[in-house]
Amino acid sequence: MTSYEVYVDGEFIGDVVLTKEKPEDIPSYLTKEGYKDFQFQIEGNKIFINTINRQLSEKMRNHLEIYLNIK
Repeated sequence: MTSYEVYVDGEFIGDVVLTKEKPEDIPSYLTKEGYKDFQFQIEGNKIFINTINRQLSEKMRNHLEIYLNIK
């Protein structure tokens, strides 16, 4: 069980503790949800996701908050 800080386009969206998921599961989830053209990077306990535009960024943040149960 590892805790991560999650950022989308440089904006901190919350802390998450992954119990069943691995960080590498996140890009697969986003792709399955129809997201393309994003970059995913893990640096220590931080997860960085970068998108191509602001509208995509906002939608992605909403999906991730639900998927990761970020509070």
